Amino acid sequence: MVTGDENTKYHIGTNALSFPREKAEVVMPLKDGMIENWEQCEAMLDYIYTKCLSVDSAEHPAMMSEVAWNRPAVRHKTCEMMFEKYNVPAFFLCKNAVLAAFASGRSTALVLDT
Repeated sequence: MVTGDENTKYHIGTNALSFPREKAEVVMPLKDGMIENWEQCEAMLDYIYTKCLSVDSAEHPAMMSEVAWNRPAVRHKTCEMMFEKYNVPAFFLCKNAVLAAFASGRSTALVLDT
């Protein structure tokens, strides 16, 4: 999928790397588990909602995980993006360690993150 403005095009998806393109750069919107480039993150979420899930984001609640050292400003901007751009009816942002404990069937646990 190609998204972006007239100066920037994002080729997103599993087939995006299959074809060589001039002046192409492989980038990741996340660094150390935190969103580093919001424009790229929005392009990736657009691709996920339209091509991968084929759903209207306004009809489904969303849940994302966050790293333990996530700053409140980033958390607020993530929630703002999900509610204002994608119009999700509900949004839950949870720490990775909490989700790891729940995945192992524990409501309380000591999780060591490396």
